Amino acid sequence: MTTIVRDDGNGIGFFLLIMAAAVGAFAAWFGAAGMARTMLGVAIMQALLGLAIATAPVTASVPDGPSRALLFSGFFAVLWLISAACFRVAVKREG
Repeated sequence: MTTIVRDDGNGIGFFLLIMAAAVGAFAAWFGAAGMARTMLGVAIMQALLGLAIATAPVTASVPDGPSRALLFSGFFAVLWLISAACFRVAVKREG
């Protein structure tokens, strides 16, 4: 069974990413400009979390652990950045 907070403690960081996106969306009142800034901030958080996990001692004991952590975190950071770019396009179309 998979839980949000795993035994190694990494799960809480990913939960906080989702919470940051939700809080930012509500703080921006779901407006395109605010959502673009929120998604950019979450992308930065995703990259920093991936860096923290990749440099953690427990990750070093897993074969290819640091490189996999950076790869997956980078992938999701790019998805957040694509979302930010889409919101930025919506801002420009609004006028």
